Amino acid sequence: MSDIFDEMKKFEKEMDMLIESFMHPSRPVAYEHVWIPAVNIFETNDELIVLVEAAGVRPEDIKVLIKGSRLQVTGVRDDPFADKGRNFHAMEIDFGEFNRTITIPVPIDEKNAKVENENGFLKIILPKKLPVEKIIKIE
Repeated sequence: MSDIFDEMKKFEKEMDMLIESFMHPSRPVAYEHVWIPAVNIFETNDELIVLVEAAGVRPEDIKVLIKGSRLQVTGVRDDPFADKGRNFHAMEIDFGEFNRTITIPVPIDEKNAKVENENGFLKIILPKKLPVEKIIKIE
């Protein structure tokens, strides 16, 4: 589930670049694809799990932040083969900075959240807040 504002920003940037290339054909504009990592969000009885596809991203290049009911994952994936002398035959892997904001759909215990890096995936484990039950005595 992608945040609508991330998608709108991506669309706006791509449209700006397209319009720029039409307005100034003598000044070619390099196509810049905005990388937004794929995300799976699921829950168990006790936890909300956010799985972020992050192959090739070093753990030290990732920041995970919880602000209220929002989870923000930012970072950068560097191109390990960056070289200006390349001739591409296919270019499907995105590199560069990314920013993914996700709305947290259930109350969570932020203090006990943890992040694991596992086989190219960032696994963000958010324990659910347990509902508090209190019996109120009738006077």
